[in-house]
Amino acid sequence: MQINNVLTLAHLHRLHIKHNRIFKDWCEGIRVNSGDYHFIDYVGLYSDIGKKAFEKQVERYIEEKKIDCVFIAFYSGDLTLDINFLERLSEKVFLVMGFFDTEHFFEAVDRYYAQAADLVLLPDYLSKFKYELLNINALCTFSLFDKEYYRKLDAKDKSIDVSFVGDMAKGNRREYIGYLSENSIPVKCYGHNTENGPLDFEKMIDVFNRSKININFTGAVDNSSLILGSGINNRVKQSKGRPVEIALCGGFVLTEYAPGIENMFEIGKEMDVFYSAEELAEKIRYYLRNESEREDIERRGYERALRDYEIRAGFSKVFDVIRKSKKEKHEIFIDDDFIRNYTSCRFYYIAKFLTSLKLTNLLEEIKAVFRYRKISLSKAYRYFLKAILERIFVFMDEHPDMRNYLRKFIRIKVRF
Repeated sequence: MQINNVLTLAHLHRLHIKHNRIFKDWCEGIRVNSGDYHFIDYVGLYSDIGKKAFEKQVERYIEEKKIDCVFIAFYSGDLTLDINFLERLSEKVFLVMGFFDTEHFFEAVDRYYAQAADLVLLPDYLSKFKYELLNINALCTFSLFDKEYYRKLDAKDKSIDVSFVGDMAKGNRREYIGYLSENSIPVKCYGHNTENGPLDFEKMIDVFNRSKININFTGAVDNSSLILGSGINNRVKQSKGRPVEIALCGGFVLTEYAPGIENMFEIGKEMDVFYSAEELAEKIRYYLRNESEREDIERRGYERALRDYEIRAGFSKVFDVIRKSKKEKHEIFIDDDFIRNYTSCRFYYIAKFLTSLKLTNLLEEIKAVFRYRKISLSKAYRYFLKAILERIFVFMDEHPDMRNYLRKFIRIKVRF
């Protein structure tokens, strides 16, 4: 497959980029490995001009710019795009799709969209086998990040023995940290629901650099709180991107085990793992005593991260796979469950177009609801509410004085 002109469809929401570079870095990795690179914020454009105009504009852009490869970086569980539109794209270009958190959204969304893809990119090793069972070509890249941002800092003293950066309310993290405290192992914790609070990006990099041991947890969020979540997925242990972020900063990674994580870094040589709170405490004590061994693992983890998970090297390998691939005809299957989820998601855009008074675009979404006539009322309500609350948060972010005023009267907690 020859690649000359590349188009990426992704959504770089400014509220997310402040704290998470995964989409920004993903796009940059594609750009630096492309000849002629193009980008469209698909959620932004869809929100501006509506479904019909969006699809026409993208297809016209592909034709005018002679695009031969399209990458789509989907937000986790995102159902913005019509699967029939994706099928049309796959007839024109080599179509690559990236699914984040696919461990949680494979059944509801990802496996249906992936039918139109020529290649699927995944951050989880075991998930690729689920796609291959459906005869879908899948490649595990794990998470890829930019070394210009995730980096070693010069002459940085290791003044923090043990640290954790993340949301303390997720999974069983509070129990783990509590156990360490009860056993005289203090941990510096940063992030939501910690006493130190969230860090900005540069301070997070500083913590990774200054910590002798960086803890990572693999337990999932409460899936019942997600619109398309499934309670049984609370059992999932997820290979997150945090170990790569830490390793690119030259940090030592001590992570809770997740199936397949041994394919990310070699256990005992490039990072280490724990299976219980008792083992976590034991290994913290061990690596604090054995500085030389810890630093050897730290160095090898850093070298592996640069070699495999830095965006330039990581996407170079992806492009090599694409060049060796052949286009195949796609057969698309959809069922009532997918239709019900897709139709329910229209209410997210119904709310957006209603509040922005884009009545023509609003009618397009309503027509889609009546065309399929299958819907989950509870999910539709939650999508509608999500769009309203997003608008409130964006407004408060743009007007900090109003945000501070409103905080005196209301407290809103929403996970996006």
